[in-house]
Amino acid sequence: MKTNLRLGAALLLIVLLTSACAPTLPPGGKSLLQISGMFSSLGGEGANNEIGVYSYTVILTNRSGLPINLKSVTPEVQGAFASRLLNTAIEVTVEKAIPAGESIEVNGELRLDFKDLTKQQITDMGEPVAGFDLISQSYLPLSKTE
Repeated sequence: MKTNLRLGAALLLIVLLTSACAPTLPPGGKSLLQISGMFSSLGGEGANNEIGVYSYTVILTNRSGLPINLKSVTPEVQGAFASRLLNTAIEVTVEKAIPAGESIEVNGELRLDFKDLTKQQITDMGEPVAGFDLISQSYLPLSKTE
């Protein structure tokens, strides 16, 4: 009986500690960094435009009350385009602090193999990028209670 009680108390303590340490999103469930704008273009290079060049600029805004250090941004490439990437090193190193309420522009480029594809086939593939994976670092001060 005592063993079951101790085991139950230990499990309860683990659950409480885990939930207290779990990361939480701000009210409304939104990320602290948000995409506030994006511009992109898709062009071709080579004699027959067999190399596709997708250039993008994404504008990220810090919606928190504290600075966020943005380490890197990696585009999430859609399946049809992912298999045609000429260079799989697509992560963009940023290493910049974004003050609270301010924005930063991140530029990147994807080079794609469009050999043997028509313009219509490329258009039918849709958008090359579905979203972005961000690696960031934030400082959260401990609040003092008196």
